[in-house]
Amino acid sequence: PPTAPETPAAPLPTGARIITMEEVEKHDTEEDVWIVVSGKVYDVTKYLELHPGGVDSITMNAGQDTTEDFEAIHSKKAWK
Repeated sequence: PPTAPETPAAPLPTGARIITMEEVEKHDTEEDVWIVVSGKVYDVTKYLELHPGGVDSITMNAGQDTTEDFEAIHSKKAWK
């Protein structure tokens, strides 16, 4: 049976790039913390000391997709 042609992906916004989970996983120390939330990568290193939940609540998820935990704990205000 015929298949539908693939729809091309939307172009990335200016300055954006594709970051693999393999790359994210390398950023898992207190000096260099990246997390993924809803498909977006965040460098949260500078935010560690400001986080109301403390440093450990972020570093325990460093280098990982933390969408589920983030959504369970944070209000919609934190999503901004």
